[in-house]
Amino acid sequence: MSEVFVHAGFHKTGTSSLQDYLRRHRARLAADLRIALPEDMAGPVAAGLACGRAPLAWRRRRFGRALAAWFACQPRDGRPLFMSWEGFAGLMPGHRDALGRTVRTYGMALPMARAILNAALRGIGPETRVSFLYTTRDQASWARSVHGHILRSRRLTEDEARFRHRLAPLGPTLAALLAGLPVPVHEIMLEEAARHRLGPAGPALMIAGLPEARLAALPRAPVTNRGDGADLRAAYLSMNRKTRDRPALAQAKAAMGKAHG
Repeated sequence: MSEVFVHAGFHKTGTSSLQDYLRRHRARLAADLRIALPEDMAGPVAAGLACGRAPLAWRRRRFGRALAAWFACQPRDGRPLFMSWEGFAGLMPGHRDALGRTVRTYGMALPMARAILNAALRGIGPETRVSFLYTTRDQASWARSVHGHILRSRRLTEDEARFRHRLAPLGPTLAALLAGLPVPVHEIMLEEAARHRLGPAGPALMIAGLPEARLAALPRAPVTNRGDGADLRAAYLSMNRKTRDRPALAQAKAAMGKAHG
């Protein structure tokens, strides 16, 4: 029986740290897992991005077909498959959809998870066991991190308090996933995972079935992607409010980020 573990979100909850660790130690883990990161899933990622920006019914079907075709091409060698891409939860809140509306919630997380599940059953086989993993985070620190990312990546003019007030919490989304999926759904809290010597990869690999002895033999995870400090976020906000020339704004923010890097 095939087994698939899908780390499907959420953004700014340690996903980069998890993926960087799996990427760095893919060869060490090859005997235990087949690892699929965004760069390994070009077709599903492209279809998922399009679905997240414009969640129309035909885009959802295209996403499902791209996944099923991808699953069907995966080797059947007895190893579990571990997939990780935060875009499987939809568009990152704070970004704009295809109509220019600011996304405030993970409304596509459950439909996309259902599409992934159905695609795995079609592409691999009806006896496939699928489990979902979602990394989460304290709401205040998550909102702060998302706000900082959007400040840097687009011309956001909302301060953190207003942005956080209008951002839907992760809790109800996770509850909807738990209630709406007929397969195991695991939550990994970033605050707890950060204390593991492997970072978020530790709890994720435990869920994927790696024994403690194998985890103990893996190298310690470095701390990555700490995010921008308060001073830099304040500078980005000021620049966003004062500068309307988007190319000039992007160039200025890139220079400022590099100077603080």
